[in-house]
Amino acid sequence: MVMFFLILALVFVVLLVIITNIVIVPQSKVYVVERLGSYSDTWSAGLHIKIPFIERIAKKVSLKEQVADFPPQPVITRDNVTMQIDTVVFFQVMDAKLYTYGVNQPIAAIESLSATTLRNIIGEMELDHTLTSRDVINGKITAILDEATDKWGIKVNRVEVKNIIPPREIQEAMEKQMKAEREKRAVILKADGEKQAAITAAQPDEAVRKALEGRDFGSGRVVLVAAGKGAWQMANAASRILGSRIDTGIVITKYDHSKGSIANFTIREAGHPIPDENSFIATQKALDLVSGLTAQDTVLFLLSGGGSALFEKPLIPAADLEELTHNLLVCGADIVEINTLRKRFSGVKGGRFAQLCAPAHVVSIVLSDILGDPLDMIASGPAYPDSSTCAQAKEIVQKYHLPMTEQMLALLEQETPKALDNVETQITGSVRQLCAAAAATARTLGYEPLILTDCLSCEAREAGVFLANMVRYQRTAGRRIALIAGGETVVHLTGHGKGGRNQELALAAAPGIAGLDGCAVFSVGSDGTDGPTDAAGGFVDSTTQAALKSQGCDIFATLADNDAYHALQKCNGLIITGPTGTNVNDVSVALVRA
Repeated sequence: MVMFFLILALVFVVLLVIITNIVIVPQSKVYVVERLGSYSDTWSAGLHIKIPFIERIAKKVSLKEQVADFPPQPVITRDNVTMQIDTVVFFQVMDAKLYTYGVNQPIAAIESLSATTLRNIIGEMELDHTLTSRDVINGKITAILDEATDKWGIKVNRVEVKNIIPPREIQEAMEKQMKAEREKRAVILKADGEKQAAITAAQPDEAVRKALEGRDFGSGRVVLVAAGKGAWQMANAASRILGSRIDTGIVITKYDHSKGSIANFTIREAGHPIPDENSFIATQKALDLVSGLTAQDTVLFLLSGGGSALFEKPLIPAADLEELTHNLLVCGADIVEINTLRKRFSGVKGGRFAQLCAPAHVVSIVLSDILGDPLDMIASGPAYPDSSTCAQAKEIVQKYHLPMTEQMLALLEQETPKALDNVETQITGSVRQLCAAAAATARTLGYEPLILTDCLSCEAREAGVFLANMVRYQRTAGRRIALIAGGETVVHLTGHGKGGRNQELALAAAPGIAGLDGCAVFSVGSDGTDGPTDAAGGFVDSTTQAALKSQGCDIFATLADNDAYHALQKCNGLIITGPTGTNVNDVSVALVRA
């Protein structure tokens, strides 16, 4: 009986030993097994039996991707700024044997290697680059750690930089910079809103409607002739109002200013500011339409800025006219002086078009682009008696030393019409209206508007410097002020760059408002074009000068080369609207915030 119990106990002990040495390895884990102190095997998921007293499980290793979150590490950038950076490492054990025997405390080893690698990478980068290059840092650390941990049986899948913590003083400087950027964007948005609202208010549609509604044209024919940069917009408004009452018509506007067909009108685009062959062809077409009319007929003449170049029948060879126009544009002559001479050499300017329309009645609706709204000077006054004289024209030639042919000198002696009895004229818009609209918009944006003048007429650079000086003076008042100036400046060409008077005005203001947070100056042409460029004008603020200097651009040298376009392009200071459909001079605005 004793033997029986001994055998039973022995069986029990054997079973107990066997049972306790049955090992089930779960999914996504492996066990590293040693036999008599040496590596024996790596058990994968499933059922295994361990040899008692000879084998032992040295390490249980997870094959899942693991996350190691390391505390911030001090690092020094190439420009000697100390900052704190913390990282998260995502890794996976690929070889359990190497993981077990390759390194002591693998997580601590990864942390140390991560810190060392991070210091090496950041040590080659400057602060600004560090703050904007997380992806670059992540990629470099991942590649280096992955290669270094191969011998430990570890694959580093990715490393993420969690936080980059610069010193407190740098954080404060960055916060100030971000605040300045937000304020700059706010100023730009307000300036853009003010500019757009002013241009919209100067659109000719409403003015044309008021001039035409209720008008009786009698029983005769109505022929429409529209010329200028606002010609399409004005003609379209007239067509909507009068419809089929207009028998026929022609629209002559600048290239890319037409917006499509209008009723039964002929649409022609031509050269500006220098007339070209298309200008002459289109003008002759207009003269053909008005020839042979009777006293019962009406010519509806819609005139806007730019008409001097677009509406032209030259009395001199085209090459001579082109040379004269070019010389006038580059010598610094103002628009009144330019148009005084243009009339002498044209078959349609200075009231001569109205003479050719006789005996028909001419209803002239004019969108003014000249200071003071002199009707005989707007587009060189094709349908208005000329107030200028031969003597004045000759004085302009002498003043600017303009070369003249014998034919041109002879035409200077011929006087233009001084009276017309078949014309009725009405002005529909002007720069004064443009300034008033800008002031109303400034008020809605929280600025106190102050219209300095609607007759700004000087060098563009001088106007820019003047506005900058006004900003500095008004800034001491402690109020939000919008200084508004309307008119048309001039540019003396001293270089070979690209730009326009509004761009040059804005750029000239930049040095004067440098460092004045919340202050800005912009200038824009109401027609959407400024000089031979695709921009309507320019915008500068307190950061413009520094931004250009950092790119190696000197404002004064740029102005000397008349290259405001490319300078403003570098600092996102170009205002581009496209053709606006109107033309009532320029508006310049300085926004002041204490």
